[in-house]
Amino acid sequence: MSLTPRLQLPYLAAGQAQKHVTLNEALRALDALCQLVLKSTATTTPPPTPTEGDCYAVPAGAGGAWTSKAGQIAGWFDGGWQFFTPREGWLAWVDAVDAVQIFKGGTWRSAVTELQNMTRLGIGTMADATTRFAVNSAVSRFDQEGGNHRMVVNKTAPANTASLVFQTGYSGRAEFGLTGSDAFQVKVSADGTAWHDAMSVSPTQVTIQSVTTGNLRLMTNGTGSLRFGTGGTERVALDSAGHFMPLADNVSRLGGAGARFQAIWSATGTIQTSDAREKIVESPLRKASALALLDAVEPVLFRWKQDAEGDSRLQAGFLAQDIKAALDGAGLDFGVWGLEDSADHESRQWLRPDQLIPVLWAALKETRNELRALKERLAIARDA
Repeated sequence: MSLTPRLQLPYLAAGQAQKHVTLNEALRALDALCQLVLKSTATTTPPPTPTEGDCYAVPAGAGGAWTSKAGQIAGWFDGGWQFFTPREGWLAWVDAVDAVQIFKGGTWRSAVTELQNMTRLGIGTMADATTRFAVNSAVSRFDQEGGNHRMVVNKTAPANTASLVFQTGYSGRAEFGLTGSDAFQVKVSADGTAWHDAMSVSPTQVTIQSVTTGNLRLMTNGTGSLRFGTGGTERVALDSAGHFMPLADNVSRLGGAGARFQAIWSATGTIQTSDAREKIVESPLRKASALALLDAVEPVLFRWKQDAEGDSRLQAGFLAQDIKAALDGAGLDFGVWGLEDSADHESRQWLRPDQLIPVLWAALKETRNELRALKERLAIARDA
């Protein structure tokens, strides 16, 4: 019997008897194979009560009426199984996996292995001309191949935007990425209209700022500390008890000659150690030198120039240049005076007023000694 080349349907022969039998056989094959629907490609045991017209792809290891029929299509017609041999490239809808599969290389596999140059794709929702890829799902998972996975969001120029936006009720609340520059930025919004920069990270600078009038909060949980550093080295820390301290002893300074704090408030006046075990005493401070400094320097009342136009109070103190001149006159050089830049004699001069306390102390002791001697001489004169 001659068969058609693709579906292997029997031809009617000239003068053939019982033509209806051959025709019905061909129609049955057409009904099974055209718009092919397979119940499953993995069922190995024929179902006990199939429905008329049900078709299955017989897998390897099938038994019962499907024994030795692996790779064929089994269709239930007129109370029995009829078998068809699929050809390379046939497509079928497979109910068990709810997908279209293709017969290729002797097996049924997913028909969609590659999608290229699609204009839009909506999964569980509708994509449109602007949102050309849309997903409506409780979870979206991107897995790794070969142990790694990288998601890339690209833009064509620094002034453009490549970012991720998080919304509530389709109104933006947070955004991070490259927004209008090549600096990584984090932005937040209360209404989806007014946006505020919370953080910006560029190759040269990191900026973190609070939003409008809110607080900027940096904190740790438990016993950890907040540590701050420069040049890859931790410099200072705020520990779990709230103590702010340097992480190296006798290395860091608070402020400088050209970067001063306006005021420092403290419950005690203790700002540094004075333990004898940490000092190398060179010599006593000569009383004559102390008196010479005291006589050479006049305290002054002054106002800071940057506050001259404001309602600033008068300040009492010393002029660094006067102290330097007095030191030179007395042949002294110690830590009461210095230059902001020791290599530039025109740079700003500074004073450490605490260094004047020993000078006053020595001068006062000398004054007391002289007063005591005068009292003794006066007593002798009276007795005479």
